[in-house]
Amino acid sequence: MSWTRESGWWASSLGNLVSGDTDKDGRADVSVMYNTAKGATSAYTFKARPDGGFNEHLRSWEATPGTW
Repeated sequence: MSWTRESGWWASSLGNLVSGDTDKDGRADVSVMYNTAKGATSAYTFKARPDGGFNEHLRSWEATPGTW
């Protein structure tokens, strides 16, 4: 397992995942556009580590409820 979070932190039905090398280091990172329960939309990136796992998420963008 490369990344874990406690139960209830993530609802897969509220996000769309994509992968790609976002920082051009030769490893595929994972990004997600996520609609929060409060109505905001955020973009998160999980950068790949050399050991095959992923770092903690980085929020790279956010829109307040009703603006996206």
